[in-house]
Amino acid sequence: MNKIFKIINMFIFLLVFLVITGCGAPVENNEKIRINEVCLNNTQSIATEDNYYLDWIELYNYSDEDIHLKDYGISDSKKDLYRYTFPSVYIKAKDYLIVYFEVDSKSTEKLIANFGLSELGEKLYLSMPNTAIISEVEVPELEENSTYGYYNDNGKESLKRLNPTPKMNNESKPLFKKIEEPVFSKESGVYSDKFDLSISQSENIDIYYTLDCSEPTTDSLLYKDEISVINPSNNPNIINGRDDIGTAKKPVTSLVDKMFVIRAVAISDDGNKSNVVTKSYYIGNKYKDKKVVSLVSDYDNLLGYENGIYVKGKKYDDTKNSKTVQNNWDITGRISERDCNFTYIENGDFTISQDCGMRIHGYGGRTNMYKSFNIYARSCYGNQYFTDPLFDNAPKTKSFILKYDRYSAENERFRDGFLQSLVKDRDITTQEYEQCILFINGEYMNEYSLMEKYSDDYFEAHYGVNKDNVTIIKDDTLEAGSIDDYNELKNFAKTKDLSNDKNYESFCKLVDIQSLIDFYAIEIYINNFDFSYRKNYLLWKTDTKENNNYGDGKWRWILYDLDVCATSMTMARNDVRITYDYKFDTFTGDFLFAGDLKDDIFFSNLMKNKNFREAFEKSFKEIANNNFNYQNVISKAKLEYNYTTGKLDTFFKNRYDSIINHLNNYLNKF
Repeated sequence: MNKIFKIINMFIFLLVFLVITGCGAPVENNEKIRINEVCLNNTQSIATEDNYYLDWIELYNYSDEDIHLKDYGISDSKKDLYRYTFPSVYIKAKDYLIVYFEVDSKSTEKLIANFGLSELGEKLYLSMPNTAIISEVEVPELEENSTYGYYNDNGKESLKRLNPTPKMNNESKPLFKKIEEPVFSKESGVYSDKFDLSISQSENIDIYYTLDCSEPTTDSLLYKDEISVINPSNNPNIINGRDDIGTAKKPVTSLVDKMFVIRAVAISDDGNKSNVVTKSYYIGNKYKDKKVVSLVSDYDNLLGYENGIYVKGKKYDDTKNSKTVQNNWDITGRISERDCNFTYIENGDFTISQDCGMRIHGYGGRTNMYKSFNIYARSCYGNQYFTDPLFDNAPKTKSFILKYDRYSAENERFRDGFLQSLVKDRDITTQEYEQCILFINGEYMNEYSLMEKYSDDYFEAHYGVNKDNVTIIKDDTLEAGSIDDYNELKNFAKTKDLSNDKNYESFCKLVDIQSLIDFYAIEIYINNFDFSYRKNYLLWKTDTKENNNYGDGKWRWILYDLDVCATSMTMARNDVRITYDYKFDTFTGDFLFAGDLKDDIFFSNLMKNKNFREAFEKSFKEIANNNFNYQNVISKAKLEYNYTTGKLDTFFKNRYDSIINHLNNYLNKF
């Protein structure tokens, strides 16, 4: 019996010891964490790992032990101290931790509170799991990218407005102060002859500049005298000469045309600096009558081994021995976005210059040395929209595409946007476009199409709907909004007998049926063999009804990616070779790289209905006789691009007779 009591006593002693010491649990130095710095309007101070600029607070652990923050809370309300509750995360001794704030953030960053901070001021609380408040800060109204936090001034610590110092000691940074930008004596543009360039600054602060496209710092060239602007085309190719920027073509060994690029910044003695100003100049008359786009970014953003999005890079070395080889250029999403300057020059004269973000665009084209780009305006780069509308029919531009057509001959690289322009009067969404010459870091790349980018901002600008009320489906997956209604639409098309007029009428309540008809009629006529409802396929709708013509909640179809249409191309897959040209029967033929039209869940099932067939035939022949009339097409191409002959000409000259015959044969089967 005594032995049993001894065992019980030992167990009780051990249990009490564990409770007292907290053995096996994290050490909690509960009063030694504080809210150290707060940013209420972050557009460039620090980004999440996937490159989103969100408001943030910095916590500082000034103890000598790591602290486990699980179930600690952060809030802007004393009545609800746990608006955000920490997961299992540690803040190390004498270290900093950043917490971001945004409602329904798209970022995948681990620590994001699902509420926003007001730039007009906030009172913030950090609490332990037992509701004890261990740090609180009342933050005043703050300017963009300034912060409020603890500052050590000669041994005395107090809360002050600061320049942002995330994850750093606040002592080392001077107070925030705006500096005026440098002013150049000449704007970006095309100039016949070389000239001398001067740079000034209203506050007589030192100006630093670079000629290698890097962002200037105090280690860069100090501006003293006028700079001679010359044509640098005899300089070696930096981008075109690389052998790791694509797999489709070899490096360009002959010298390409080049622009003179200069970037400048004003930096005061106390370390404050202005925005960086970027200028691009072409010397000569070659591009006097052209539209020229200059993209400028630090070379590390483009060609860097780890960060460069234009090269094979580290991603390739890490995966080259695996089953799925990837390259740096394959990275997608916000994490792939790099800052750049976009300058647009029309007919030799400067039009717009703006800092923005760039990503590689598309899928297959990433392996080409001439890659396409998505370009984004964001407040973190200076402006939420491009300061001048880039397209005539859109009051504002949030993003756009610089697209290279790798499938067309040099005189037909306008194909995608041009084909869309032929059907703008139909019930279909299209992209505005214009042709331009693209230079990257001052180096000639090729002729590109500058095109609108479909997004929720696009639909708000064009159709007057609320962008937060828009769903976009791309390639059978969700692009924006909610996918539930689209799954319902697909299920209806798959399971209902659409030859039944009642079912067909119910389907027409879900979609703008004329939009669907025009979409398929256009794609079939121009022989797009690279689309299906799962590929190169876009549609949109409003989630709830709005009081305008396009806010009815019906699905509408969108045209895009038409660069392999209206041409002649032989493709091969698994020893099967097919020539896609004006003779090809798009209704019944095989698509080697997309689902065949005869298996399309919408078109194949709708064609079983007599009313749909009649409406489709009528619209198809209208489009064939009007929009794609050979004389109309070629006259427009000649007027806009001085186009004479090529695959586009051959296709439209012969397509009508061939496709009408295929249409009649197809309809006779029903």
